[in-house]
Order: sequence, then structure tokens, then C-alpha cells
Amino acid sequence: MNSAKRTVTVADKTPTPLQVLTVAHRSAQCPGSSTACIVQLNDLSLQAINLGDSGFLLCRLQPDKVEGGALRWQVVHETPNQCHYFNCPYQLGFGANGDKCTSSRHKKAT
Repeated sequence: MNSAKRTVTVADKTPTPLQVLTVAHRSAQCPGSSTACIVQLNDLSLQAINLGDSGFLLCRLQPDKVEGGALRWQVVHETPNQCHYFNCPYQLGFGANGDKCTSSRHKKAT
């Protein structure tokens, strides 16, 4: 998390979520592994990257077709889990262990 924050705060221009994840992963120096989810929200768009069983829901106020058009929060996107097998999610690891940042799933929404 600290590596991702540092990557964003020192950048000259806004990095993509994949760039943040890649640079943060390379600079991590502690043993272990982790799933990851980075979401970037701009004025008109959302970009996200997700690896493993971390994730997010994108919810919007939309007219409810059943309730006569009343506005209701509705899930318009949910990130799927990435697992090798049951209870073994994709993870970034320290050193040569773990999955690659490029194995993550990307999402763009407007």
C-alpha cells in the first residue's frame, strides 16, 4: 500500500492502475504475498485493476423498473475473483514467487 501511494504521489503525470501496481510490486521489500485492487476515478471515467480475490463493486443510482422509476442503488459491475483453485487466489509475491501484475484483470467504465 505504501509503495502504491508513493508511486502515485511522485509521478509527473497520472499513472495507470497497471503502472501503479507494477512499480509498487517491484519496490516492495517485505516477504509474503498479497492480492491487490487499485481503482482510479477521474471526472468521467473509472479505471481499475484487480488481482486475486480482492475487488470492488461499482454502484450507481438508477431508475428501478419495478418500483415505477424510483432511484435505487444498483450494482453495475462486480470484479470477479481470480483463483488457481479453491482458496488459492492469484497473489503478488516477494521475489520470484507469486503471480505477475499482467495476470490481473482490467476494467474501464464511464
